[in-house]
Amino acid sequence: TMQRAHWTSKFFLIHCSIKRIFCLSVVLSISFSSVRLCKKLAFSSNECGNCFFSNDHAAIKNVKKRMYINQNLALMLKARNNFRLSRMYRSPTHLHLNATYGDTSLKSPQNRPLIDFAFNSRNYTGCSNWTATDEAFCSGHSCRNAKPLGISNEPLSDPIGSGCKTLWFAGFSICDDANCKDGGYISDYAVALLSAIQNANHILQPVLLVGRYGCTNEEMPPIVDLAASKGAIVVIVDELSFQQVISSHLARNESFKLSMGPYLRLEIPALIKRHRLTSDHGICKEHVLYTDSDVMFVNTIHPADLAQLKGLSSYPSDAYVVYGRESNITGEPKNTGVMMIDILRFEQEWPSILEFGIHNGPFSAFDQGWLNEYFMSTSSRLNNRTMLSNEWNWKSYWPIASETWSRLKIVHLHGPKPGQGLLEMATCQTFRSTLRRFSKSYRRLIRNGICCNGGQTALLILQYYSAMSPDHGSLC
Repeated sequence: TMQRAHWTSKFFLIHCSIKRIFCLSVVLSISFSSVRLCKKLAFSSNECGNCFFSNDHAAIKNVKKRMYINQNLALMLKARNNFRLSRMYRSPTHLHLNATYGDTSLKSPQNRPLIDFAFNSRNYTGCSNWTATDEAFCSGHSCRNAKPLGISNEPLSDPIGSGCKTLWFAGFSICDDANCKDGGYISDYAVALLSAIQNANHILQPVLLVGRYGCTNEEMPPIVDLAASKGAIVVIVDELSFQQVISSHLARNESFKLSMGPYLRLEIPALIKRHRLTSDHGICKEHVLYTDSDVMFVNTIHPADLAQLKGLSSYPSDAYVVYGRESNITGEPKNTGVMMIDILRFEQEWPSILEFGIHNGPFSAFDQGWLNEYFMSTSSRLNNRTMLSNEWNWKSYWPIASETWSRLKIVHLHGPKPGQGLLEMATCQTFRSTLRRFSKSYRRLIRNGICCNGGQTALLILQYYSAMSPDHGSLC
């Protein structure tokens, strides 16, 4: 029995020693390979050494997390070269300065209005019958944000990008059924496109980005062919180059893991390079205009107008993006629904923006929150964006007199839209039972439009939207 115990003890010691040697070799292997990867990913040798050859477990955990994220990012960026992320659907054969595309006329009277509830808004005079109920509704509401337009119409002496057409990007995901309904983003884009053809055909080249990530149906909605027939370059985006980052780091919950539409604007520099969108004669090379789908070009835009915007985001300025205010007419730049972008400088900054998103996401308001937090993270980054004047991103709930409507360039249907509060604001429907179906944030904006402007801005927008809308059956 003693002899058996002796040999059992020896066997146990040998077994433990072998396990220790094996574990040590694995740890050393992981450590040295991690150091190599760490250095490869441009971490400092100090940081690598402190992490893998010290007992600072917090540092180990932090750098391992960064290595894991960056390793996945490197694999993802490598993989994007092996898969088709996007493809050209159709492109106009001629992209030169004097080209004219499609029918720029308004819809014919026999076409059914897209928004049925717009009734005969041209004959409506606004909230003329102001009642005690309306007074009570607006009691205590502040309109301090109602400031006059500060617009400069002085052209630059040497307009930047003159003599070429600027690419105008807008897009949406076709996988979301909500986008293809009366008042949805597809309907909104049709109005945006027709209004751009009407008022900026001579200086803008439309580019429609159609997001398809997560789609099960291969069929394209008619809006795609309509856009192409009107001269738009159509790019089908099957997957964003950073789609996996959205799923793993930016999605606030499961329902957002397939999000694509709100992030399309961040893919613009990559799409330009991949499809050589600026290689055609007559296309501006340095700047592009991006807008959300729910905008309208309400007046003629001249080359000098775009030149002023490009000047704000051109060297020697530190800014490479220009965008405007959110809901407050006197606030800071926060709303990225209309942006002028310096392509090269944005592309150079993109890796830093992407890394910031990986380490700090998710964000509110999708990529808008992402960009805002990035620019506000340091004082130097804060200088990389600058303010877009209000006439380029005017809201339906901001006060404006009808005689100054002609000074606006782009109206953004931010918040209340056709079918989602715009009519209620235009007709001053102050009944709680009517407004209860809208979110609290929408009710606040509707109240501002009614109390500070008597619904006049909303009425003008509704009239224009109704006049420009094609038949809904031709879109979806």
